[in-house]
Amino acid sequence: MTIHCTCRKCNATPAGKNRHSNSNGTAEKMLHSYVLKNGDVLIHWSRYDFDKMYSTEKATYPGGHTVVSGFFMLYPSGSQLPTKTPKRVQTVIGGMANHVYEISSDFMINLGIYTNQFQVYTRDPVPEAISRSPDIEAIVVIGCGNAINFPSSQKFNREAGLTIHACAGFDAFS
Repeated sequence: MTIHCTCRKCNATPAGKNRHSNSNGTAEKMLHSYVLKNGDVLIHWSRYDFDKMYSTEKATYPGGHTVVSGFFMLYPSGSQLPTKTPKRVQTVIGGMANHVYEISSDFMINLGIYTNQFQVYTRDPVPEAISRSPDIEAIVVIGCGNAINFPSSQKFNREAGLTIHACAGFDAFS
């Protein structure tokens, strides 16, 4: 069972927590640092519509430090982006997602937010040869009380039934 941040701000995130998490669990182990490259996309699947993502859970990263983070699936450059909720994710969130929250490395660079300004860690090493449909669990270190912004003005539909929210930056992100 994973652990989530219980501070007032993080606990109020409309992103919703992993339904298998609580305040007494064990932090997810994300031991491999990953630097986003051109064409990489991080996706958070949710049934909820929100403009800011605070913490969805805590994770342990190299050195044994526990960090407040947001959980994503990593789709390295060249990967086919899914048009419906992956089965593994459905199990965690309790069904199909209506909302997809994307951090696109290309979009971030166009906004002047460079990918070395935020930390990404994965559970397993990212393979050199990427399959068309990878299954790579990742976290973005948010920090307690900080947020990733997904403003409603950035919404668009990729496929029927999914609303895509593009990341527009970070609040107090270090």
